[in-house]
Amino acid sequence: MPLAIIYSSTLRPDTVLIHAFQQSGDYDYSKELFQSNFSIWGWLWDHAVRFLSRIFRGVPHIGHVPLWVWVLLAVMVLILIVGVFVIRKRGLFYRNRQVEEEEADEDDNIYGVDFEAALAKALTKKNWRSVVRLRYLQTLKALADAGRIDWRPSKTPTQYTREVTAVPFRNMTRLFLRVRYGGFAADEAMTSQMLGWQQQVIGEGGDA
Repeated sequence: MPLAIIYSSTLRPDTVLIHAFQQSGDYDYSKELFQSNFSIWGWLWDHAVRFLSRIFRGVPHIGHVPLWVWVLLAVMVLILIVGVFVIRKRGLFYRNRQVEEEEADEDDNIYGVDFEAALAKALTKKNWRSVVRLRYLQTLKALADAGRIDWRPSKTPTQYTREVTAVPFRNMTRLFLRVRYGGFAADEAMTSQMLGWQQQVIGEGGDA
């Protein structure tokens, strides 16, 4: 019976002591969480810095900044540089693949093509690759219509240089092959060269 009395007394809350705890500012943790200038990111940063400082305790400083801070910044910059490089590389790969897919659907046929309209569209879009290709095919059509080459879909551009031996036409063929199949990037200067060579081959008749 006395044991039961003692047991029940240990479970009885001391209301006076609890009230004292509530009135004491030592146990009021809301000040830390709800102060006017409180920032969750600042709080996390402070704790992260303290955690890392304990880990890298004894590591030398550069000026007033611990060495590990500089190492962390260097790693972050390196990750940023690698990320930018990867993004640009993927974009370049996507553009090259897009060009390949577009040209895969194009047939190097010289008949049934409105070259003037196609060239005007390519020039407007500054699609120099298409301009080089169209200018060469337009030249082949003019040569075929004039009876200077025997055009066939199965023949290669190099075979036509045996029928038309003019240097400008050889230059056109070489540039066409580099851009069309060699993966070389075309520019506006190349399209001007193609136009000049075309005028020499067609306008002056060359030395076929």
